[in-house]
Amino acid sequence: MLMSQIPNLHWLFVWQKDAIFIGQWWRIVTGNITHTNWNHLALNLAGLTVWCGFYRDLYHQCRTPVLTISIMIAIGVISQFTSLVSFSGFSGVLYGLFMWSGVRDIMQKRVFSGGLVVVAIVTKLAYDLITQGNEPLMQNFINANIAYQAHIIGAMFGGLWALLESSLTQKGK
Repeated sequence: MLMSQIPNLHWLFVWQKDAIFIGQWWRIVTGNITHTNWNHLALNLAGLTVWCGFYRDLYHQCRTPVLTISIMIAIGVISQFTSLVSFSGFSGVLYGLFMWSGVRDIMQKRVFSGGLVVVAIVTKLAYDLITQGNEPLMQNFINANIAYQAHIIGAMFGGLWALLESSLTQKGK
């Protein structure tokens, strides 16, 4: 993440629809690990720290890195079919990790904690959808428009992953 913040390298990592279309496929993943500025990086690292604190039992599991990379790929590929032209940041992946964790909690009968997480995410996504990510305070802080489309894709993918996991676990019993 830090290397992608070096100004002379940053432009190589940003997710850009046109660049991916002409063959710069790495941007599908790297757009999720670069950030618009240090505030943006700090905000996403804080979010990751909160997730790790709440779900420390999950981040030790081998499947978490696979899920994280899968969310990155899903966001990078599916965003091609949205109005996004470019974006950078890990927040879409964070939405996916939190939704995955919340849905898992619900499926494992921890309905209150999981329900709170899912309701909070859905509420924030609804707000972003209504405002089209137009939050001047946050836009000024991260020096970019809010890529709410990536947040929605990440959350949907994380939730679907949790449901699929639960389904496969039930069939295995």
